[in-house]
Amino acid sequence: VLVQAYMVLVSNKTLSVGEAGTVSFDVKLSQQPTDMVNMSFVCKRDTHTLLTLLATTEAYLFFDSSNWDVYQTVTVYATDDDYYRGPLLADQLKVQLRSFDSLYDLMDMYEETPTIDVDITDNDEPGYTLRTLDGIAGFRDQAGDSAYYNLYNSRETRMPL
Repeated sequence: VLVQAYMVLVSNKTLSVGEAGTVSFDVKLSQQPTDMVNMSFVCKRDTHTLLTLLATTEAYLFFDSSNWDVYQTVTVYATDDDYYRGPLLADQLKVQLRSFDSLYDLMDMYEETPTIDVDITDNDEPGYTLRTLDGIAGFRDQAGDSAYYNLYNSRETRMPL
């Protein structure tokens, strides 16, 4: 007996994108549903979501008997922030399904929907600026007198330096 699996097919489960960049992937269903299937995506990071769905991608994708086997495109944007988090970050998009087709709905309940891994290249670098106490940069006195400076962290950091 051949049992055909009900799955969400993803064109690429591993993506790479730089901060302020976009990346896309395609999704479709493996079997014709008996009722409408609503598909959405959620970022798995708990703090400071780095990925957002672009306005060109609908919040929900809808699959039914007319389009279940046609790939639909999802585009995500990697947030450009001012924080140095390390050279490479990782986030994940989890597929969520809602449907009156019990086989597709059960996939979500039992967490059998795919996860898309997204590697994000950070475009920020940790940096420091040398400033005089009065805020004017550079050497103030060429006669050999002492000048006092503060070392200022020019980038907020969310990881140890």
